[in-house]
Amino acid sequence: MSAPQICSAGAENAMKQHRILALVVLPLLLVGCEACEEEPNLTASFAICVHPEAVDFGAQPIRSAETRTLVVSNCGQNIIDQLLVEVLPQEEGDTAAAAAYIAVATEVAVPIEPGARFDLPVRFRPREQRAYLARLSLEVPESNEGELAAVTLAGSGAPIETCDIVPGSDPLVFADTPVGDSEEAVLTLTNQGSATCGLSGARVVEGHDVFAVAEPPQAELGAGAAASMRVRFSPLDAVTSSGRLALVLDGEVEIEVDLSGTGFWQTPCRLEASPAGLVLPRASLNHSTTSASTVVSSVGVDVCTVAGVAVSAGGDDFSLLQAPAASTALAPGQSAVVEVQFAPAAAGNRTGAVTVSTAEGTPLLIPLTGFADPTPACALQFDPTPIGFASLAVGLAAETDVTITNVSSLDCNITGARLSDGSRPDFELLVPVSAGTLLPGQSTSTRVRFTPVAAAPAVGQLLVALAEGPERSVELIGFGDYAELVLTPTLRFFGVVTEGCVSRTHDTLLTNVGAVAARIDFAGFGPSSDPNFEILAPIATGTLIAAGQSITMPLRMAAGPAPGVHAGTLEVMATGATDPRVRAQLFGSTESVEDARHIDVYVQRERPTIDILFVVDNSGSMQQEQQSLAQNFTAFIQFTSELDIDYHIGVTTTDTARSDAGALVAPVIANTGPGATSDPIGEFIAAVNVGTNGSATEKGLHAAVLALTEPLVETANAGFLRDTAM
Repeated sequence: MSAPQICSAGAENAMKQHRILALVVLPLLLVGCEACEEEPNLTASFAICVHPEAVDFGAQPIRSAETRTLVVSNCGQNIIDQLLVEVLPQEEGDTAAAAAYIAVATEVAVPIEPGARFDLPVRFRPREQRAYLARLSLEVPESNEGELAAVTLAGSGAPIETCDIVPGSDPLVFADTPVGDSEEAVLTLTNQGSATCGLSGARVVEGHDVFAVAEPPQAELGAGAAASMRVRFSPLDAVTSSGRLALVLDGEVEIEVDLSGTGFWQTPCRLEASPAGLVLPRASLNHSTTSASTVVSSVGVDVCTVAGVAVSAGGDDFSLLQAPAASTALAPGQSAVVEVQFAPAAAGNRTGAVTVSTAEGTPLLIPLTGFADPTPACALQFDPTPIGFASLAVGLAAETDVTITNVSSLDCNITGARLSDGSRPDFELLVPVSAGTLLPGQSTSTRVRFTPVAAAPAVGQLLVALAEGPERSVELIGFGDYAELVLTPTLRFFGVVTEGCVSRTHDTLLTNVGAVAARIDFAGFGPSSDPNFEILAPIATGTLIAAGQSITMPLRMAAGPAPGVHAGTLEVMATGATDPRVRAQLFGSTESVEDARHIDVYVQRERPTIDILFVVDNSGSMQQEQQSLAQNFTAFIQFTSELDIDYHIGVTTTDTARSDAGALVAPVIANTGPGATSDPIGEFIAAVNVGTNGSATEKGLHAAVLALTEPLVETANAGFLRDTAM
């Protein structure tokens, strides 16, 4: 028996052959089929019905478009082979009104049977501030009855309102400021647009350690109005700092302003410690001592003479082991070591300070901290702490290793380990902790499994028992949840398949829309399913489907040995899902070879018309990128030639500070019409070589808006943007 083949006959078989034509209405639409046989001339009348009978687009911003859809039906008794659709002005001679409306390209099956209907989109795009009145006329040429239906079209052009906030200075430069002090500067904001700007706030996005917003701008700024805000500079060192301020317009960052300020030290002698403060290692009360050191350096512009070094706070717990002697002169760049000992006088957190005084009057304070154990004892450290598990589907399991380390100076005599009573049944100790002595610094390990039994948080404790003293513990934390699996679509129809053939392949998506992963236990057909269905790429048992993941299941149906209807269910069972079994219904049928029919469909489409604007960065260091763009343009032109595209190409720059911002830097490059370019590649290479002397504040989107709106679209850039183009 030969292998099944893909056949075109299917559920879409029609009783009679149809001819399909692509209808382009710009603004004249003619639907017909000149090569078809003549239909009989019926005595019944022709009639066209359109809903609605009038469309009011209202006020539409200039050069923007809105589309409404009309429903057209053959409400007569004659078959319509040709339908003439034309946009006409309401007032004679007002061609601009008619040109503002375009019946958008669509596809309609002809001839149009009585009772048949189709959608006819109409687009309105005003070019200036005025009212536009027109009508959409529908006529059947063969009826000789003239206009059979008309739709009144109304709309008006509205001005485009813009919000354009311009900062008074960019960058905002602060006066030189002493380290430790602050300086404020005023930034003026002016709205040069025609619409009110909503200022949601301002924030420092770079350099927030030294720059801050001292006074935010007002909430709204009307057209032509100005407002001010205050920014604060607080230097941390004698260096020049830079930052960036972002102004938030209507909830989005729209404008950024550079910030710059320089700090300086007022005193020539200055000491710094590294580290700036000392954290002494843990010590046991009346049992052990620890020590730590810091390096004191002269970082000023003059010599610092040490007058003395002393523990100025916490003298009962801290003492000096090493320090520079009095009268030690530290020239700029020189340093000395200060070492401190921690011998706690009481248990718990202990604090203190060391003061290094100088003859020049600029003392240095070094904070001290330490922790004292009340008595010598075994101390265990658990890694991780706490023992946490990510959210997991109910019924699935996750495991993690736990390391237990003796971090004390004493031996730890371990007698065993267990889980607290509240830990079960979510947690399980897989590896027992062996009894024995754990020397200082030594480690042992165990393993814990988490298997959530409910969609809820789970907590517990791992407890380690010692020969002396209480048990040591660490928290166990986990979260149970459910995945949610969805099959799309839930109903799949494979059509009518001819004997000896198979259907086309149809993809069904299995998607996890839950918050955790689930495990696939079965993906196949239900027990009552016909054997005609097949999964071309089965999902393996045990596959994990993560949250948000989709798995494609390609399906097809083979025809049966005799004509008939086939049904089945695609089933997926999973552990950890809210619904452990999801289904999709499958249907199809088999037809005999004698009943098979073949339909040829021909689609005639228009040549695409596209206007392409390149906004090229002409700021510093962009020469290499411009050359790369020019070198790769040949491939772009070859691609447009293969697609047979009618294009206009224009080039402008990101520099909106120039007087002709947004204007094209070279004539429009076109491949059709009287102004067609003979050498598009050469002219484009010349056009994109815009240099690197443009503004460092690149505003590519702003330049694009200027290039495509009034007044440039009607003046310097006239002829580039076409109403009929994408």
